Amino acid sequence: MAHDAGRRTDGSLEHEPPGGGDSGTHRNVASAWLGEQARTFGPLVLLASLLSAAGVLVGQTVGLSVALDRSRIFFQIVLAGAVMAVVRNEVGLRTYGLFAPVVIAFIMVGAGPVWGAILFVNVLVVTLLSYRALQPLKLGTAPRVAVLLSVAGIATALAFVASDVGLLPPLTNSQEVFFPTIISAWYADRAASDIEERGWTAPAKRLLGTLVAIVVTYLVISTDALVDWFMTTPVAWGVTLLLVAYLGSRPTFRLSELRRFGGHFDGKRGPVSVGVLRLRLRLARYGRRLARLAGRDVDEPELEETEVLAMKRRNQYIEEYNPPHLRPSADEKAHVNRRLTGLGVESPRTYAVVDDSTDLDVASRVVTERDEFVVKPSKGYGGEGIVVVSGRDGDEYRTSKGPMTERDLVDHVRRIVDGQYSGLESDGKAILEEKLTPAAFMRDLHGDGVADVRVIVFRGYPVMAMTRLPTQASDGAANLHLGAVGVGLNVADGTPLGAFQQSRDRELDAHPDTGASLTDFRLPNWDGVVETAVEAAAASGLGYTGVDVVLTEGDVPKVLEVNVRPGLGIQNTTGDGLFRRLEFVESLPAEYEYLPAERKIELAQEWDAAGYAAEALPDADALHESQTTAAVDSVGTAAEPTQRTGEADAVDAADAVGPANTDANREGGATDEDADETTDGAETTVERTGSERLVRRRLSTIGGGLTSGALLTGALLVGFPVFTALFVLVAVGFVGRLCVEAFGLTGVFGDERE
Repeated sequence: MAHDAGRRTDGSLEHEPPGGGDSGTHRNVASAWLGEQARTFGPLVLLASLLSAAGVLVGQTVGLSVALDRSRIFFQIVLAGAVMAVVRNEVGLRTYGLFAPVVIAFIMVGAGPVWGAILFVNVLVVTLLSYRALQPLKLGTAPRVAVLLSVAGIATALAFVASDVGLLPPLTNSQEVFFPTIISAWYADRAASDIEERGWTAPAKRLLGTLVAIVVTYLVISTDALVDWFMTTPVAWGVTLLLVAYLGSRPTFRLSELRRFGGHFDGKRGPVSVGVLRLRLRLARYGRRLARLAGRDVDEPELEETEVLAMKRRNQYIEEYNPPHLRPSADEKAHVNRRLTGLGVESPRTYAVVDDSTDLDVASRVVTERDEFVVKPSKGYGGEGIVVVSGRDGDEYRTSKGPMTERDLVDHVRRIVDGQYSGLESDGKAILEEKLTPAAFMRDLHGDGVADVRVIVFRGYPVMAMTRLPTQASDGAANLHLGAVGVGLNVADGTPLGAFQQSRDRELDAHPDTGASLTDFRLPNWDGVVETAVEAAAASGLGYTGVDVVLTEGDVPKVLEVNVRPGLGIQNTTGDGLFRRLEFVESLPAEYEYLPAERKIELAQEWDAAGYAAEALPDADALHESQTTAAVDSVGTAAEPTQRTGEADAVDAADAVGPANTDANREGGATDEDADETTDGAETTVERTGSERLVRRRLSTIGGGLTSGALLTGALLVGFPVFTALFVLVAVGFVGRLCVEAFGLTGVFGDERE
């Protein structure tokens, strides 16, 4: 698709060429822009107008206050939904669930802000403890959530009984509060699963974000004057609908992204100053449009712009270039592995795919026969549910989750099949596949674990790349959010552009554990890595994707995963924005879309070396010549297999064996919209004792216990009711624990975080 100049509007910091010229031309341009906006927003404006008109009609007939008196809660939900849309989409606050916080906010409406929040946190803590109690049973999703639901319901009922007998302050509207509290069962299950897989830091931040969203939502829906005005002002109904839809359609930066990618704007600017600058530029831009509509010539110098791809714009690229009917199959790892193997693209050998509990004997056979393998969900994000088996000692296996027996591993497969990592789906698939061994060069670079190379492929062109190196802080996982180091790579030759550790927001010159230089190396068999990534992207059918490639023994590249929603952290590792490169490819003439893969790679490497300057585009004659040459070369070499490594012949032929012949490889399933905001990581981890971390956690727990004991004693001395004191301390202690886990003891005071 050719580049559309209108597409850049509202992207980052606006850019327009100098004004001036014929006023009639300006009018034509402005009229065309207005026509485009009318076509885009016209149907929605019509819908909003009909809703508002219906409200006006009801108001003139019987009066809105009377007619809608019993419908107040629905208008509160409308306002709460708008608040959550802004909090999630404009601010970038991460929460558990999109609109579940709206439901939870009604606990505070029914029980009061303070005791409602304390009630929710207490029930959440009880259900989290219940999850821990259920762990030895290794239950599937349905029975586990059912137990947690029962616990949440009983705990809520007991809280109201305690209130009725005077052990707790009065809690009113129990019927209104009961249902929202039950949602905490889902929160507990999701949070506990995250904690089990990723540790406390990321889930703690998300839980805190959820609590903030709940409080903000409560403040809006509990403001009676605002709700009354909204109910009785039909025009506001339509305006709210239009405003939420408009903000969601604009590919602007979220506030959190202004901080995350602050270095791309100006190292001296903070997120607030950048936000003010963006607002000033946008207002000036709309002023110029109005002036041109009035027929005035406007001279405007070029303005600073950023090249960073923001989340909202990335989502637009996904919608446009990754068709919805292809996403489920691309998210299904078993399906992708089968396609890659069938097309001759190197990927880990699949030993078995289990999609039903009756097939657990297949998993048991693989576990018994092999010493090294990987167990993972066919769907999953951020390394959830992955267990890496690196060897065995007798009946005990050495895994990334600590020592496990054959029964433990088969039980883990059963949990995957029962839907433990399938989100809202009731079942899942488990894959047992080859454990990859990294190339010697990569092991020397990062030590333990398995690094991968993320290549962003857009319309067949590799436009950006990085390698993710495991660290001790990430427990050997190539996951940027857990502490892995991202090293941006030149697409042209595989040399480093810079290293960035996202978890500590710092640039590095050497690996923090091995001391290996991250500024002076060249990745072996780079052309093979890029070629493999492009072939995998083509096999997936996706137009915009992030392909994860592992450089294995003998420098053989193997595809680990094809991501439908590649994350954005790669831009901090390369020090360059992805948006400009995507626009560059979009601006290519139509014939560029049909070039062979080899030519696309060649051109992408030339553009990368030239910094994606406009003059890097070859002219039409060069394009025709390259097409002819590529066609001749393809005929002359058709019988010659592509040699990706000098040692490829030494690889055992069994490595090319595809997935097990099973009916388990079916398409399907929904996906998490924001999955790849947190999925910058490979799947392979190594076993570590974590003794220092365990000691710190125990000391933190002991300190928290002593503090709680002292506060409880003080409460008793001043005559505060014991049960009420415990109720408050549980809530305060849990939120305090979240703060410590999310930001660290030093992070709370603004120092460098552990």
